[in-house]
Amino acid sequence: MRGWIFDVYPDYQKDHMVCWIKTEEDVEKLVDRRFFPTFYAYGSRKSLMSLADVVSVRKLRDVSFQRKKIKLGYDGKFEVLSITPHRYRDVKILAKMIDAQGGYRDFQLYNVDIRLAQRYLVEKGIFPMAYVDVGNEFILLDEQWAMEYPLPELKYTEIGVKVNSATRIKKFNDPIQAIKVGERVFKDDNETNLLRSMVEEIRLTDPDVVYMKNGDSFLFPYLYNRAKANGILGEIQLGREGQSSRPERSGRSYFRYGRVEYKPPLYTLRGRLHIDTSNSFLHMESGLKGLIELSRLSCIPVQTLAKLSPGTAISAMQVNQAMRDGHVVIWKKNLPEDFKTAKELMVTDRGGFIYEPVVGIHDKVLELDYTSLYPSIMVRFNISPETVKCPCCPDSKIRVPEIGYNICEKQVGLIAKVLKPVIQRRMVYKKRAKEGDLEYKERSDILKFLLVCSFGYTGYKNARYGRIECHESITAYGREILLRSTEIAEKHGYRVLHGIVDSLWLEGNGGHRALADHLKNDIGIPVEIEGVYKWIVFLPCKNIDVGAMNRYYGLFENGEMKIRGIETRRSDSPELVKKAQFEMLDILSKAEDSYEFKRTIPEALGALKVWAERVMDGDVDIEDLIFTTRISKELEEYAHFSNQVAALTQLKKHRVAVHPGEIVRYLLVDSGSMKASKRLKIAELVEDGDEYDRKKYVEHLFKAGESLFQSFGYDLERIEEECGV
Repeated sequence: MRGWIFDVYPDYQKDHMVCWIKTEEDVEKLVDRRFFPTFYAYGSRKSLMSLADVVSVRKLRDVSFQRKKIKLGYDGKFEVLSITPHRYRDVKILAKMIDAQGGYRDFQLYNVDIRLAQRYLVEKGIFPMAYVDVGNEFILLDEQWAMEYPLPELKYTEIGVKVNSATRIKKFNDPIQAIKVGERVFKDDNETNLLRSMVEEIRLTDPDVVYMKNGDSFLFPYLYNRAKANGILGEIQLGREGQSSRPERSGRSYFRYGRVEYKPPLYTLRGRLHIDTSNSFLHMESGLKGLIELSRLSCIPVQTLAKLSPGTAISAMQVNQAMRDGHVVIWKKNLPEDFKTAKELMVTDRGGFIYEPVVGIHDKVLELDYTSLYPSIMVRFNISPETVKCPCCPDSKIRVPEIGYNICEKQVGLIAKVLKPVIQRRMVYKKRAKEGDLEYKERSDILKFLLVCSFGYTGYKNARYGRIECHESITAYGREILLRSTEIAEKHGYRVLHGIVDSLWLEGNGGHRALADHLKNDIGIPVEIEGVYKWIVFLPCKNIDVGAMNRYYGLFENGEMKIRGIETRRSDSPELVKKAQFEMLDILSKAEDSYEFKRTIPEALGALKVWAERVMDGDVDIEDLIFTTRISKELEEYAHFSNQVAALTQLKKHRVAVHPGEIVRYLLVDSGSMKASKRLKIAELVEDGDEYDRKKYVEHLFKAGESLFQSFGYDLERIEEECGV
């Protein structure tokens, strides 16, 4: 039988692996009862002998002493205790017991928390969506790193539900009004009939991919609750075989890149792929073709990967490479940061280099971007946890600038092995995407996010292969590259207006292509001409009179606008403000240079005044007034009264639970009120004709104008005078 590896997952009830094969005609389920995950314990000989006696009294498939490569960067093998439980779930249970028994210090444990599907695929030498010949074993008919690969013809559908609710606050006890499956809409006063019609339509159309909006956070639990209420929970089978109505993972709040986010519970389908279009970052940014691309490279099945982050994927690729190199994979990393003096900290802990932007408008500005600068640095200079300050090359000639760390000269690091083909791959995809091929754009986009995360994970203390010295080395090389680039640019007759980590904005015309080629040849990392601006405006910080690092807007020669850091780019801005600011930018885009730009400002402010008048007259769509705010903590943890507190208070009154990291949406009614019920109205209760705080919304409009024109003498007070309503 020939086909594609469609999905793989462990069956924890029966302790075997399930693999679904998508053939040209059908989908086949395979069961592998010969996969037995093993984990390893390392410690002193005495402690391992004692541990062997303890675990041998348990019912285990195997306990034995083996020799394994446990140290990254060192091919020598160490004696470890190999433990193979009978039950899949016992791997983590036993590992936690052993860790506790050793006082969390006597044993180092390996191969404990690798996803079983990922581990199975790597050990079998296959990968998701690989084309294979299946007999007693898998015969691979595909190449994991091929850029042109065949994919099966997949059938798609989407499930949507209309809830019969008195308000827009949907609850699990609200009955179903209608269900849509693909193009068919089912309506019936009898909920049981509705649910059975949905199941039957899925069975008849037999889709491979099922899309749902808010499937994990609402639709799945809602449908299961309605089925339970009607006594037919056991009949709700949306996959190709029956499964539990419980999520595979509970929802959780977590801290990521300076803000709290929330992952909803995880619901999957057996034999089909469930894609939650509202909660899958990777799918929203790159589509299904991008997901499949990253699934093939990371060995994380598509349905699972859709719920994860790019950082999880890059971590999986590092684990896969380590396993292929013959290493066991550490469970709880215990690698403390090397001690540094205050002077050493001043040198090492500096981050990326930034030139403070020259505030104001500038003509004919060139923007240059280094292609995947930090990942390219990791590859070119061989930066990896086992290569930085390696013990085998103390006299290495490769030294990190400023810091002086030695870099290994004898072996290529794990990080470089993983990233090099990804960088090369993305360069090819970007080139093809520019020719208009959407599939290559989706593939390129997903690899972009993967490469961005690869740098952050080097300094993340919980990352399996993270090490702060790697992070410091990368930024040190980055600072040197930006400084060297500045020197070269100035020799070509350019003036630096702004620089941030991997980008430079240059004024002058010394030959743009000649400069880019010079930089590429000198630095050794490809440089792209992002574009030449007719004009660009660098904005000041809001509270201090210096240039903001990432707030600007400008018009390229091809007519495209690039915007960063202002209201139109902010997810918490209401549509009203975004639309007004977009209209002002559209007016400004008629200007060919800074002279025309300044003459166009009054016209843009005239448009802003019209928007303000509409707000005061009540001539706006109520939906355009909704604010969106991310909640950072529980209601009880807020110390001061705010819009978030007022919204959470109203939601609590309606028995709606909001977790840290989730968003709330609301209409401002009386922004000065200290009563939750009067200050605002949550979006779920808003209706056409509702009153709103007109003066506050006008103030937000004027602040959007101030963001654009503050550098030209238009502060909030002057804009109020010019646009007073």
